[in-house]
Amino acid sequence: MIVDGAVVMMENSIHRLELGHGQEAPLESVRRAAYEVVRPMTFAVVIIIAVYLPILFLQGLEGRMFRPMATTVCAALFGSLLLALTMIPMLASFAFRGGAPLKLARGAEQHWMERLNRGYSRALSWCIDHRALTVATAAVILIAALASLFLIGTEFMPRLDEGSILVETRKLPGVSLTDSVEISKRIERRLRAFPEIADVVIKIGRPDFATEAMGINEGDTYLLLKPANTWKRFHTKAELITALDRELSQVPGIAYNFTQPMAMCIDETISGVKADLAVKLVGDDFPTLDTLGQHVLRSLSTIRGAADAQMEVTSSVAQLSVNIDRAALARYGLNVTDVEETVAAGGSGDLVSQVIDGQKRYTVALRVPDRYRTDPDAVRGILLRAPGGEEVALDQVAKIQVTRGPEKIEREEGQRRIVVMSNVRGRDLGSFVAEVRSKLEREITLPPGYFIEYGGSLKISSGPCSASRSSFPWWSV
Repeated sequence: MIVDGAVVMMENSIHRLELGHGQEAPLESVRRAAYEVVRPMTFAVVIIIAVYLPILFLQGLEGRMFRPMATTVCAALFGSLLLALTMIPMLASFAFRGGAPLKLARGAEQHWMERLNRGYSRALSWCIDHRALTVATAAVILIAALASLFLIGTEFMPRLDEGSILVETRKLPGVSLTDSVEISKRIERRLRAFPEIADVVIKIGRPDFATEAMGINEGDTYLLLKPANTWKRFHTKAELITALDRELSQVPGIAYNFTQPMAMCIDETISGVKADLAVKLVGDDFPTLDTLGQHVLRSLSTIRGAADAQMEVTSSVAQLSVNIDRAALARYGLNVTDVEETVAAGGSGDLVSQVIDGQKRYTVALRVPDRYRTDPDAVRGILLRAPGGEEVALDQVAKIQVTRGPEKIEREEGQRRIVVMSNVRGRDLGSFVAEVRSKLEREITLPPGYFIEYGGSLKISSGPCSASRSSFPWWSV
């Protein structure tokens, strides 16, 4: 593509030198050869540059990724055109100062080239003689090409094979660190049973520097794969992922998401969701959001191509609720702060002193037995000392009960939201999202004040598509 212009210029110069052998000066032959191809060469390069112009209109991440490439290609093509129009004719005039040797005979050319030239000449003559039919045929082909755009799937960029797989695991909220580690070990043993996997690395929770907001119920499992040509049972990574999904589904209470490390980072950077498609339900009441999320999940799971469909597990976490009876507090001369400090001391201990050893300082904390953190009856029996010296049990001034509630409340732009996510396998992202939108509009009725937003890889791919459509009238001309 870069050297095409130079090749055409040199070839036409040699052709003119052969035809004008002994009839015109070599310099004049080179000059005429350059005049003959300057216009078609210029148009050819401009057409190629026009192909890259829409990329210059991209914004956001896609613009930062691809705009330098388009700028580099356009600059290289423009430079190659200048080289072909100036430097190549000058070098040809020096190289062939004495002219080019005349061909021995027309038959010296290869026979296949002669047949090709004759066929091209006949086809060109026929097209010139039937101009109306030629133009009509070209118009039909152009219209068919434009119409096919509506049948072509859309994605941000082709999926790259990174040579590894990332399995995101989500356990039930409220799981202890010990149980989370044990479950991850069970997952690791099942994964290592696959001979196609070279190594397994598991990360649970957030790292030390808190670059990711992950709880201990969340984890990333990195699968380092052996070379594909050594696999015995599977031919593609998609087949391996299907087998892994089938194997891991036997571990109950865990949601899985299969992706790749770099793809996951891009998705999370753009929309905060590690999936191809994220359906974000935004509203005020969390139980209502949870109910709507379940409906969306059921509808999404039935669409062809949906894989790893799941909803953020943020509810049904056991909580110990302490509802204070203010009238009872007033009878004993206590206040809300007394109850708050007592419950906090029972749950996490209380700092009572500090030990100083030279330049070192150590805090001394008082902690009650573990039963005051795990047994509701023991919490009810915690004693408070009233100003009059009376000892009052906690359940005399508060109602204590075990309830279920959200582990965390996700917000986006100051509004509560819950996310239903899914990956896409076996079809393109654009048609999948279009079908999801259509089905949710038919089946989901949102209360006033609630709305749906779409994110994930869709958020990345929608930018290039809209930019290309808006710039099409300009670069197509």
